[in-house]
Amino acid sequence: MREALVDIVQPLLDLPVVPVTLDFERVDSINSLAIADWVAFLRKFATSRPVNFARCSPVIVSTMNLISSFAGRCEVESVVRHYVCGAGHRTAAIIELVPGNIPDSDEAPCSNCSLVARAEQPAEEYFQFLTRNETKQAR
Repeated sequence: MREALVDIVQPLLDLPVVPVTLDFERVDSINSLAIADWVAFLRKFATSRPVNFARCSPVIVSTMNLISSFAGRCEVESVVRHYVCGAGHRTAAIIELVPGNIPDSDEAPCSNCSLVARAEQPAEEYFQFLTRNETKQAR
């Protein structure tokens, strides 16, 4: 799989220098080798153009929380957050992020019934990467 990531991202280096938005909604796993390749790629790619992350899956959010260089100086526009209601239904919501504002709600309406769904992970843990980015930008 490592070659596949390199093969996919290398041609992106030849793209015209324009703002780019990367959609991560369908990423459901990532390993340490892919993370290392990604960080190396992003260092080259993001130096010459604005790069935004959109619809970051929980796997991507967890990776950003653990490895600050995974997103580098890119702006995260939105994340996918999973919820479970009292009836056991799982639902997902796309959370649009506003610069300087860290979402604090752990509830959302269940998309399958009328019950309130609770986030699988508390907001202060899920959105740690935003706190780190705010600190980084203040320097």
